[in-house]
Amino acid sequence: KKVLNVFYAGTNYNVSHNRAALEFLLKKVAPQTESNFPGQFKFHVFGRKIPNDLSAYFNDNIINHQYLEESEYLSLLSKMDIAIVPSLYGAGMQQKIFEPLARGFSTIASARGLVGYPFQDGKHLLLADTPEQFVSRLGELKDVELRRRLSRESRALAEDLFSESVIEKIIFDSIKNI
Repeated sequence: KKVLNVFYAGTNYNVSHNRAALEFLLKKVAPQTESNFPGQFKFHVFGRKIPNDLSAYFNDNIINHQYLEESEYLSLLSKMDIAIVPSLYGAGMQQKIFEPLARGFSTIASARGLVGYPFQDGKHLLLADTPEQFVSRLGELKDVELRRRLSRESRALAEDLFSESVIEKIIFDSIKNI
């Protein structure tokens, strides 16, 4: 593909950690990506309640999808190539990191957002913390074979960790010990 679609889904940007991640993406990562890789990446932001002061950062290469019905979201998601999930602060492994890994998207995320889950850098996803690292990692994901491998590995590990049968066993084991 000539242009790779990168998405961030923070759901609600009234939440401070989602807003901080969006601001990091809009003000630092996206502009630096365009400077380093002109016209090669298009950013898509999903979620609602985007603050007015951040609206000026949206353009032809950074698209604000706001809130979508599930069918619209899934249709657009099927066109995405890479998930980007800066996690600057907050608690736990959040859905915005878990969902793309479980769906098999090549994902670039902050290590702190994995909170002890065994997803490994370079095997299941790519880790980054600084804007420069996120941009560099996007450059690496121009390699379709790397995207395919990360996709397979992340889906397989997510299935091993979070499949319905695994969750049922955890619940059953908890109940039988009561």
